[in-house]
Amino acid sequence: MTGIPGVLITGAQDVSSPPDPARALAARWPGCELRVIDDARHGFGHPEVSAAAQAALDRFARA
Repeated sequence: MTGIPGVLITGAQDVSSPPDPARALAARWPGCELRVIDDARHGFGHPEVSAAAQAALDRFARA
């Protein structure tokens, strides 16, 4: 995945998709940014998750 940018966004309180796999992937993905939202669960319902996703989309749209 070298040279392919990415942003992984996960909630620290997500029980259906815990953050550990995202941490493992980010550790092996050069150029990947990992955002773990402390009090978020699964999905875009948390405002910080939505904001992080929008910021990533905006950044990639400008690239």
